[in-house]
Amino acid sequence: MARYIPGFIIGSLIGVFAGVVTGISKNAGFVINPIFHYFRSIPPVALIPFVLVLLGISDIGKVCLVAWACMFPVWLNTQAGIMQVPKEYLRAASVFGVNGIRRVVNVWLPCSLPHIVSGLRISVATGLFALAAAEMFAASSGVGFRIVYSHQLFQTDKMVGMILLLGFIALFADLLLLVISKKIARWEVQ
Repeated sequence: MARYIPGFIIGSLIGVFAGVVTGISKNAGFVINPIFHYFRSIPPVALIPFVLVLLGISDIGKVCLVAWACMFPVWLNTQAGIMQVPKEYLRAASVFGVNGIRRVVNVWLPCSLPHIVSGLRISVATGLFALAAAEMFAASSGVGFRIVYSHQLFQTDKMVGMILLLGFIALFADLLLLVISKKIARWEVQ
């Protein structure tokens, strides 16, 4: 979790920020969207050898891989939510003098919150996939490492137990995120 949580938070924050920028500004979207779509198509597992060469076996590399895996679903969902904010809400905000960052905080983000939550829920699993794969390649601890280690020793029971643990962690994180989102946006999230 010490590798997963920072990566999830960093990737999610970058994803929300990029989604807001590309959703609000068509010019920014014109420049950033093709680049992000290109990098989104690169699986985090394919980056593991590169990250190992660049950052070594440290936890920083694993945090970066988790952030990479989490960033793109949050970005796409945030952008979709921002682009679907009703024009009437934006006109009403203009009438009341709500502009700039206040408009982002008071209009765009609350309206797109269900989409952001959907992106976060997808990122819960994709981040765990990336972390487990990274731990399988280069780690001396972690659930992914334990799966490979158990496999090498033909300890099928421990291997299956670690796989089930991964599923439980993903399910628990998803349910926790859903409960938090229902408290934050009771009017939208189901």
